[in-house]
Amino acid sequence: MKPIGFFFYFCDFTKNTIKQAYNKNMNLQDKQNYYESNLNFSLSSLIMNDENSLNKFIAINLIKNMINQLINYKYSDERKSKYKAHDVIIRIVRFENFTFKLKVERYKDKTTNKLHTFYPDYLNFGSSICEDEKERIQNYAVKDRITYSRIASKYNVSKTQIYKIVKQINLDKINSLKNYKNELVNNNIFIGIDDTFINSNQGRTKQKLKIRFLTIYQLKNNKIVNLNKIMNILPSSKMISGKCLSKTIKEAISKNYGDYNSFNVYILGDGAHWIQTLAKQLKGNFILCKFHFLRKFNDFIFKKRNRGFNNFIDSIQNLSGWKIEKEISEAYNSRDYGKLLDILNTIYLYFRDSFVLSDIDRYNLNSLIRYTSKLESGIINNDYSSLIEGHISVYIKRKLNKSFALYSQKTIEALLLNDNKIQNTLIQTY
Repeated sequence: MKPIGFFFYFCDFTKNTIKQAYNKNMNLQDKQNYYESNLNFSLSSLIMNDENSLNKFIAINLIKNMINQLINYKYSDERKSKYKAHDVIIRIVRFENFTFKLKVERYKDKTTNKLHTFYPDYLNFGSSICEDEKERIQNYAVKDRITYSRIASKYNVSKTQIYKIVKQINLDKINSLKNYKNELVNNNIFIGIDDTFINSNQGRTKQKLKIRFLTIYQLKNNKIVNLNKIMNILPSSKMISGKCLSKTIKEAISKNYGDYNSFNVYILGDGAHWIQTLAKQLKGNFILCKFHFLRKFNDFIFKKRNRGFNNFIDSIQNLSGWKIEKEISEAYNSRDYGKLLDILNTIYLYFRDSFVLSDIDRYNLNSLIRYTSKLESGIINNDYSSLIEGHISVYIKRKLNKSFALYSQKTIEALLLNDNKIQNTLIQTY
């Protein structure tokens, strides 16, 4: 290279080096100014809901972290090559213990002119509440059962925003049954079945929903073990076919307990026709829930308003010496279901042609006899009692029957699934 050429090359190289150093220094100065400006702005807007040194320390460090993310993106080559600065927006960032404002820059795409905004961690498009706080809010609403208004006041937002966050719960993570294949205690499987109805809020209209509730479990020393729950939620006007329900049950047992055909299956319910049909489809043994049998028995035999019935019982006892009331009480208290049925049949022979009973009472007695006779095989020689009524109270009504509260179906599913205990619930909607 000639001396003159080398001289110009050296001057150009020196000029570029000085320019790069100057630009680098200016970038550092710009970054520092940007950092200090945003930090001062955010700190001046900081509102502490719970004033203590730890929360303040967390808030300040969080602000610094978010501003550093904004700076790194603003001065990155990736941003400079694709986007140009457009304007600045202010976002409110809300946490449980503090709230602050943050300046966030918007950029324009150099080719399409579309707006683009970079959001740091803890801040998402369309929401001033971060993801971690959203999960906490969902737990407040679903597990702790804190009202939307109280949660909204914590974060200084509207109830609508809290409601939207609760609806975002990912139910797929927890909507599953538990596998008990390695914990089986015997080859008996019990299935309790019943329906319950609840009111829900679908948009601006109220809708009645039916929950067909199934519990699958085993018994060990008369205690429930290896419990799984299946809830079918559907409008009250709809029906689920027995074929569909039996398929669901067989798949659940095969997947979580073992080969379905290797178990003795017992179906416990209130004697409804569809439950008996389901028992036949499952090739299981139907057992009448003793709660329903005793309630029907108690409603007729021991109801005090039936003066004619009581007088006739007294006359029979006086004439024959048969202590009917004593025998009924003993059989009832000892749960001797066979003896109770025998007493019912004997009483019916006395009463069927009696003028003492009204037509309604005679009809009720006759229907009680038919009910128990039809389900006799599910009553006698079966010591198992269904706990489905108690399970409905514990797992459904306790969670949903809150005074003056109407939930959407999505929230109902979240309330039923989120439990502090093991996740062993499967919800199916129709």
